[in-house]
Amino acid sequence: MGDFTDLLYHPARLALLGPPEWPLEAALRRRVSPTRAEALERWLVSGRSPAFLIESEPVGEAPSGWWPLSLQRGRPPALPLLASKLGGRPYLEGAADWPTGYRFLGQIDFGALPERLPHLPRRGLLSLFLGELSDFEPVRAHWYEAPHESKATPPPKDLRSAVRIESRLHFRPIWIPPETLDGRAHPSPEDEPELAEQVLAWTGQILLEQGVRPGTHLLGPPLLTALTDQFRPDELAHLATVLRLESDPQAGLSLGDRLLYILGARQDLEEGRLARCLPVWSSY
Repeated sequence: MGDFTDLLYHPARLALLGPPEWPLEAALRRRVSPTRAEALERWLVSGRSPAFLIESEPVGEAPSGWWPLSLQRGRPPALPLLASKLGGRPYLEGAADWPTGYRFLGQIDFGALPERLPHLPRRGLLSLFLGELSDFEPVRAHWYEAPHESKATPPPKDLRSAVRIESRLHFRPIWIPPETLDGRAHPSPEDEPELAEQVLAWTGQILLEQGVRPGTHLLGPPLLTALTDQFRPDELAHLATVLRLESDPQAGLSLGDRLLYILGARQDLEEGRLARCLPVWSSY
């Protein structure tokens, strides 16, 4: 028998949560056929997915940000080497892991998450670096399948951080509304504009009620609709969202008016690894 976390995120547990509150106004509900209403309700119930809401907590009083380590004497990193964090000292296993011209953004230790999600690795560390070579700000990702302090190498002396204050990351389980790419049930803005608008407002309200707000991040959300202008549906079918980051005033992370998505191949995630990551920018 599985442990508690297996039960927590088992698909059968969705049924125990009951159906979501019906989002349709009474006047619009009367214009929806019973068959259509039933199909939409099934989609709302069965399409929900677990994810983590990520909140940052600044640690220490000294900024770890844009200054190189050589200018931060007496200001050691506040968090452990393998901690999930923004800024601070990154976990590296070789000098070549530090991409030239990039700033350390943060890292996530999947083995230390408070619960397990079925579509994310159960172990391993993902480390992210933000470029400053162009306005596009490319991103590099490193995946360490079995991180350990004994394998770590010191970072370069000119290490720079993309955040102003080293920050601890906290993970809280939440539920994400159904993926709106499922055209079989989700109302089309062209064919059912009123229905589509209400469902969109409802899904946004669900996220807001669970604490998703500016400055928070998401781990494991199946929110790919923001990327439909960059990928074809058949391409998105092979990808899954691992991480969504945005500007974080708490940590002093500025991404402008953009969201940073870290995508992974579904096949890799099913095998419990993130060796192939695809960073993608999207506007709000």
